[in-house]
Parts: sequence; structure tokens; C-alpha cells
Amino acid sequence: MSFSLTGITAWFHTTEQDVVNLITNIKSDIAVAEADVSSALKWLSGEVPTIVAALQTAVGLATAVGVVTQPELLAANAAVAALTAFAGVQNSVTSTPTIQQSAQSVVAGYVAYTQANAAVNSAKATAAAAPKKAA
Repeated sequence: MSFSLTGITAWFHTTEQDVVNLITNIKSDIAVAEADVSSALKWLSGEVPTIVAALQTAVGLATAVGVVTQPELLAANAAVAALTAFAGVQNSVTSTPTIQQSAQSVVAGYVAYTQANAAVNSAKATAAAAPKKAA
């Protein structure tokens, strides 16, 4: 008999697919559990360090090849700032929001997450594709 540790781990950890499924339910006006919304908000906030690290990689690459002022890099920086602001708000909420407010926060947070991811990847691609830096 064999089992998958990945499958077992997925039972205890929220994944991006879980968040996407939750958003699908929210957008379809299907009732969602407060625990699922809370888990999604925690997952989104937990992704911020990964995106910030990716932005630092993009900045390092752009600096090395001399394209620091590229619009893609500026857009990535703005998108990551928006995601970081979202996480900061989520971590500092002092009142208990309604389930509807929390559900809309999941949607807004996922939009910020995907925009930041796309912007950082675009910045890295632009930097990598830039012409060779003059010596």
C-alpha cells in the first residue's frame, strides 16, 4: 500500500487552487465557509514574501543589465507595493468584517497577487531580453 505525502499535505495547507475555487464560488453566489475565506486570506498574505523576493531578483537582474528604469520594472514595483499594502491591511484588521467583506477581500487580494506575479515576471523577462550592457 502506498500513499502520497503531497496529497496528505494538501489537506492541511491552502493552495492557490483552493483560493481559485473559493473565488469561483464567491463569483457564482455560492455560500462559502468563513474558515475557507480566512484560510484564503492567510494564504494570500503568506505569498507576499515570495513575490517580494521575486521582485528583488528582477531588480538585481535589471540593474546588472542596465535597464532599471524600464516601465515593466516600475509596474512590478507598484504591483508588489499594492499586494504588500493588501497584506498589511489584512494583518492589522481590528474589527470583525462580515463574511461578504472578507470574501470581497479574497477577490481583491487575489487580483493584487496575480497582477504582482505577472508584473514581476514581465520585468524579469524584459531584463533578461535586454541588449548586452555596454562595457
